[in-house]
Amino acid sequence: MDKGDIDVPDAADLDAAARRYGASKGWSLPDGGCPVRPPDPHGAEDLRRAIHAVGRGRRDPQDAIRRHVEERRGRWGWG
Repeated sequence: MDKGDIDVPDAADLDAAARRYGASKGWSLPDGGCPVRPPDPHGAEDLRRAIHAVGRGRRDPQDAIRRHVEERRGRWGWG
């Protein structure tokens, strides 16, 4: 599977291929939204931004976004 630009520092700059790749790995919601990559090197920043973005979710129910963020946080051992 094409990883796209999965290594860009800011998750907001991920291209469509990187978002599809992240969704296939479980790093984002099924539509590629709210990506939280593994801890090294950008995941901690992704998580911080995702936590702040929970209340701004429009397409996805906020509960689904919140569950995704909490799952990522637990999986990577961040809380």
